[in-house]
Amino acid sequence: MKTESPVEIVHFADPWCWWSWGLEPVLHRLKEVYGENLKVTYKMGGQFESLQGWMEEYDVDQRSTVEWIHESIELTKMPIRPDYYFRTGATSSYPACRAFKAAQLQSEELAPRYLRRMMEAFGLECRAATDDEIIRLAEEIGLDGRRVRKDSHSEAVAKALDVDRDEMHRSGVNFLSLLVRNRDGRQVIEGEVFTAKPFETIIDDLAPGLPKRSPADILDYVEHHRALTPAHEIAEVFRIPDEDARHRLETLAAAGLLTAHAFDGIAAWRWADKKVEKLPMELVRVSHVPPEVQVESLSDLKPIVTEAVQSLYTEVATRPDKAYHFPLGLDALRYLGYPEETFGSCRRPPRSPSPAWGTHTWRSRCGQATPCLTSDLAPGRTSCSPP
Repeated sequence: MKTESPVEIVHFADPWCWWSWGLEPVLHRLKEVYGENLKVTYKMGGQFESLQGWMEEYDVDQRSTVEWIHESIELTKMPIRPDYYFRTGATSSYPACRAFKAAQLQSEELAPRYLRRMMEAFGLECRAATDDEIIRLAEEIGLDGRRVRKDSHSEAVAKALDVDRDEMHRSGVNFLSLLVRNRDGRQVIEGEVFTAKPFETIIDDLAPGLPKRSPADILDYVEHHRALTPAHEIAEVFRIPDEDARHRLETLAAAGLLTAHAFDGIAAWRWADKKVEKLPMELVRVSHVPPEVQVESLSDLKPIVTEAVQSLYTEVATRPDKAYHFPLGLDALRYLGYPEETFGSCRRPPRSPSPAWGTHTWRSRCGQATPCLTSDLAPGRTSCSPP
């Protein structure tokens, strides 16, 4: 049985809302930092049932709507084509909202990917605002398109959208804000903030002592998400300057590891599905973002470096079967040039569960490091060996 996460963030979004797009880097940074200790719940706010009615309500025309979106990009830093409403022929955001609710009925795991894919397709690619296109996007990320189409017109989905919109209005949250709450029911609403640091402070206050990790591998991030990723998203997730993020992405694309895409001058990158036996060290350095790069003004880097190393060892221990962009174990020795005959008995013993040392750990021999959960280490100890 899956344990309830200590903290939940509720985001009332809309696939057509540029504010929702602007909060994507924040939410992904928080997911990377807190992992399974943070649950992000997406609900639909329904931005406009009628685009024309929405424009009349806010007293804007086509020109001033484009100007409004353009000005908003200065706040969010997430690029989007300011005239995408009119390029795509959008008339209502509700069909996309209903499609997302239908996707949730089918797969809670794929639904957030679907939301992201719709935001990219409408705001960057300017794909047509048609029911057929919405279904094609669902199929692109692995959903059953026919089922999404059928469920989108069901009474259950219509009611679910109404429930989301009603909750949004009752809670006082809007498209520019996030609701953060813990298991005890304490909650904080923070709005008009498009960087993750204030939300990390809120989470740490609501659930003191939660383990945190520092995202460190750009290739791993892009491969996992497989989304169109602007440089600012990488900058926010990895806490580096936007120009540094852009340079790293361009370098990885030049090496064929990412594909570059341009939309009226807006650059975004996506995983290239290229299989690489061994990454050259210079590309490892480009992909890896060390803690000292993420911190601009800090005299003592020891706690930051320690936390980063511990989080990496924790990930290797808890996800030993994951493909990493750096060599491990005997592969690392081979990569460094050690001759095969010197390995001797330093072979990895059979994998076996050991509750005392975490889930499925491997004991070390001949000086090889043992992957282990950092929570098992007592202060001052540097290995998982018993006292």
